[in-house]
Amino acid sequence: MIYKNLALFMCIIFLSLIASISIITPQETDGIKDFEGKWKGSHNDLLVTLLINSDHTCYLELKNSLNEILDTFSGVCNIDSQKYPNAFSIKNITNRSFSMYSLIRKVNKTTIQVTAFSTKWRLRDVSFTNENIINLSKII
Repeated sequence: MIYKNLALFMCIIFLSLIASISIITPQETDGIKDFEGKWKGSHNDLLVTLLINSDHTCYLELKNSLNEILDTFSGVCNIDSQKYPNAFSIKNITNRSFSMYSLIRKVNKTTIQVTAFSTKWRLRDVSFTNENIINLSKII
């Protein structure tokens, strides 16, 4: 009788432990999938093009109002979908010794908003304001 109660007690503890581990362990989600595609918009007289690929590579292009390319950034993108707003970073930028950090959110299927980019994670914007929002519309 004691052994049956002990076995039942051990089973309950074991099942409780398994259930709690599955609840506590965060589920990995790939935030890139929600933002894949080519996005275009403008901000402070700059034309902005952002291409986000499913393999986590991305390309950012900045042009002036005369459609002349001012700068391009090609690197590895990461979107942290565990937080809201989503943290957005471009790392391993070709021919650059810095990374770029921002926030990103999806407004609808054809529009996203990105905050102004910072080269320091601690200095990036922490919220969306009228002054720092870059509205981008989906092209592809």
